[in-house]
Amino acid sequence: MLSLRLHKPWHELAESELVEESTATGVYQLADEEGRIVDIGYAGARSRFGLREVLEQCLTQSSRPLKYRVEVNHNYLSRFRELLLVHRYDYGELPVEVSRRGIDVHGRLNPS
Repeated sequence: MLSLRLHKPWHELAESELVEESTATGVYQLADEEGRIVDIGYAGARSRFGLREVLEQCLTQSSRPLKYRVEVNHNYLSRFRELLLVHRYDYGELPVEVSRRGIDVHGRLNPS
């Protein structure tokens, strides 16, 4: 059965980890040291080096230690919206960085 939630392992957001990361399209989640998801995003067709490039940008823009996990997915926009809806269902709001970017997602999802 396919899960709506992302259950991939977490990795430290560090250059040494990103060297091995995929250059494909897909979605990612970032979490703080306490394990709270602070961002959900995607690497789309406009990203020359896919998830690796987007995560490298996240690393250079972050001033705090973060963890990440990814899912390679060619339907990245649909999966991105799905992860946002699941997060809002679970926590009542979108991750802080998603809200700062002004991204809103309409609709409801009941993953139960």
